[in-house]
Amino acid sequence: MKYLKSRDEKWSALHSIIMWVFGVFILISFSYLSILNEWLARITVEIIIGLTPFLVVLTFFNKNFDELGLLKPSLKETITGVGFGLLGVLSGFLAFNLEVLILGGYPIGYHEFQLKFTPLQLTDLVIWIAFSVIIVAPCEEIFSRGFIQKGLQNSGGVLFGLIASSILFGLIHIEPFRILPNTVQGFTLGAAYIRSKYKTSVSIISHATLNTSIFILMFFLPYYFGL
Repeated sequence: MKYLKSRDEKWSALHSIIMWVFGVFILISFSYLSILNEWLARITVEIIIGLTPFLVVLTFFNKNFDELGLLKPSLKETITGVGFGLLGVLSGFLAFNLEVLILGGYPIGYHEFQLKFTPLQLTDLVIWIAFSVIIVAPCEEIFSRGFIQKGLQNSGGVLFGLIASSILFGLIHIEPFRILPNTVQGFTLGAAYIRSKYKTSVSIISHATLNTSIFILMFFLPYYFGL
């Protein structure tokens, strides 16, 4: 594969950065909704960052939704998506353990954060998986790969788009101890997007697989996460 710049100059890295800043703004602003209801805040944030790229592509760029890569994946692409998702689990786990090794222990705030997202009951596990598969994976992939990675790629080429979007994906998770693991996982999700010839639907499968696997591991093996 040749890492060439795209000719689609209308959709550039600048638009990707603006979209990313908007995503950070929404994430911080609507986090205050968690005071009323944490699930309301989570769902609202995800839906906004998922719908905004649709509106921009349709109205500002005057393009159709296919430009976001929402095309039906083949069976082979589906399997590839699952494979990259599992790779993301492994790579993220290794990156976090490297972080723990360097710091000499779990980062400050890690246990409190992890307890908020660890399913303790089977019903919790089902809810978290459903939320991840139905809302989180589609919305975050449309935002991070379908819009941001594509814009970065249009300006700097495929490799630049992959690396830059992975870093932005890590940074948007805000908590310092999540940045490195999520950057590495963003790289695997971006690679799935490239491997499938820019089908966001495939990276959605990867993201859903990654999150589902992590929640299952946290439910059955919480001690591996320091709990």
